[in-house]
Amino acid sequence: MGAPASRPFAPGVPSPVPPSRSRRRAPAAKAPA
Repeated sequence: MGAPASRPFAPGVPSPVPPSRSRRRAPAAKAPA
């Protein structure tokens, strides 16, 4: 799901972003390009 350096979070864990943006891109956050 991308390089570990780019995504040091565990698989399935939402990125450290505000809840407002996370909720708006809920479907996209599941599978980021």
